[in-house]
Amino acid sequence: ISNAPVNGYALTAQSGNTGGMTWAEMSGGRSTLLATTTLNNTSNVTYNNSLITSTYDNYMVTVENLQTGSGNVFVKMRLSNNNGSSYEGDSANDYRRVSFNGIENESNNGFTSRYSTGTAHIGLTGNYSNNGNDAAFKIDGYIQLFTLNSSSYKKTLGFFMFGQQNDPPLLVYEQAVHVCDGTQSVINNIKIFPSSGNMASGKIKLFGLA
Repeated sequence: ISNAPVNGYALTAQSGNTGGMTWAEMSGGRSTLLATTTLNNTSNVTYNNSLITSTYDNYMVTVENLQTGSGNVFVKMRLSNNNGSSYEGDSANDYRRVSFNGIENESNNGFTSRYSTGTAHIGLTGNYSNNGNDAAFKIDGYIQLFTLNSSSYKKTLGFFMFGQQNDPPLLVYEQAVHVCDGTQSVINNIKIFPSSGNMASGKIKLFGLA
């Protein structure tokens, strides 16, 4: 599968991997790379209304090889309808969540489900200690953001893999859907940041989905 679109068009994956679908089709449509941020002790990554516009209803953020600056932190996202003057979740639990996760040494060899009727952020990696801090097992994944220009509650769907504490770090898979029910206004700014400290290295990319 191609790592990035060529001239705004995603390349077709091998049919043995995806049933003949393109990477962009699986992501919700044709993808256009809008921004690439290289992390270097970065406290947060913000995409403002110069990128989050009415051109696209749906967006996708990819996280590549992200290493947090310290352990016992997690990576999260917040949405803004006023271009970052404030964010949903700054002062209230404006999101709801359903998630499924698996850790390779779980005694039941199965998945765990988690639910929240009120949380202050969109969790990209969940509340797992030490995730992404191991130099050999960093955070990779993506999150889709749906209908940011509509008057409905905004929904996101994320898929992430990373390492939990221990040496070697345990493999963790996190899949989560969030809904922002604090506003029905158009979203024009998103912020990605760790629960504490910074993001030491890696890349974060923003795509528009036609």
